Amino acid sequence: MKTTPFRYAVCLCAALVLSAACGPAARADDAKAAAEKKAAVPAKPAPAKPSPAKPALPTPHLVPALKAPKKAEPEAPPETAAEKEIKACWEMSEMDRRSGIETRMVAGANHTIECLRKAVMTRTENFTPDNRKDFTDALTAYIAKSSAVNWFVYNGGCAKDCGKDAHVSALKGTAADLERILKALDARQPPVP
Repeated sequence: MKTTPFRYAVCLCAALVLSAACGPAARADDAKAAAEKKAAVPAKPAPAKPSPAKPALPTPHLVPALKAPKKAEPEAPPETAAEKEIKACWEMSEMDRRSGIETRMVAGANHTIECLRKAVMTRTENFTPDNRKDFTDALTAYIAKSSAVNWFVYNGGCAKDCGKDAHVSALKGTAADLERILKALDARQPPVP
């Protein structure tokens, strides 16, 4: 039979009562035996106490109020006029570009390029007439050269072309060039209302 702390205490009390009845010598022997018995019984380990240097941390699921606050993500800067126009130009052709039909995808990318070209041209309204004409001619030539360069970047290794994805990617490269020009014009001067 296993000795529990409660049984041990009952036995110890009974031993003390009996030893009191038997005299001092018996009590000394009984006390010595009880001490030996107590030493032989493994003591129940005391619950671990947190050391003062390292306080116990509460578990997050038990104390939700002590969770570390989430870091606020920095707010994105407001969209510039150029970014809003760029976004609108891409959104207007999204259905065509996502259609999976090459002719519609190419037409959608070309619509985006034309929309971006018009947005760039609105930024030149305060140019002098001669400068505006020269800019328009230069922009038209730039778009043609950009389209040609992007065509070779994405289709240069193919006999005819590398398929619809490469064709549309080449047009997206031209659109990216126009986006850069549009942002540069916005940074250079305030947009014309």
